[in-house]
Amino acid sequence: MNFGKSKVFINFLSIHKKLSTRFNATKELHHLKYATLKLHHLQTCIDNCQSGSTKNKVRALLTNLDKYALAHDIIVRSYTALIETPSIERKKEKIPFTYAEINMLWKNLHVPYVDTILILLYTGLRINELLSLKLENIHLESKIIQGGSKTANGKNRIVPIHYKILPIVQKYYTRNSQYLIEYNCKPLNYHLYIFQWNTVMQALNI
Repeated sequence: MNFGKSKVFINFLSIHKKLSTRFNATKELHHLKYATLKLHHLQTCIDNCQSGSTKNKVRALLTNLDKYALAHDIIVRSYTALIETPSIERKKEKIPFTYAEINMLWKNLHVPYVDTILILLYTGLRINELLSLKLENIHLESKIIQGGSKTANGKNRIVPIHYKILPIVQKYYTRNSQYLIEYNCKPLNYHLYIFQWNTVMQALNI
């Protein structure tokens, strides 16, 4: 699998994108001098963010900016601790793929990583489980995968290989490797995979 860019560069792009998004969310403050910002400026900026997640991320950005400003005598007081934001929900509802979205994935098998997403969808494996899946736990003759990691029962569960993804699993299995999905003879890094996942979702508008 050709990744095109190094892990360091890809991680840099991911971080840069996140920070740029958060910084752009504060555009209503950009015409003001940082030393003149008061609590009502910051709170209004936060309130204008659309989602609770964005509000918390922008607050984190402002907090780090305040730390820098205090350390360099740009400001004498920080207001970010007084900003009100919604509490972060512990559980996040999982939104399943629609039939149309699954069909979209099948029509775009030429796009890197799409086939691995289909493996996840048709096996029910979690991303970490797929990335740590060893060939010794894949039994093509029986069309099953033995694996899992979250619970004691999950570690030894038997997962059938759906006939639709069997050719995909076989494609990866034929390689001379220890893990089904590898990068430089090691399990693919989770954060790198998430970056590629998000790239696919954005490219296919899913």
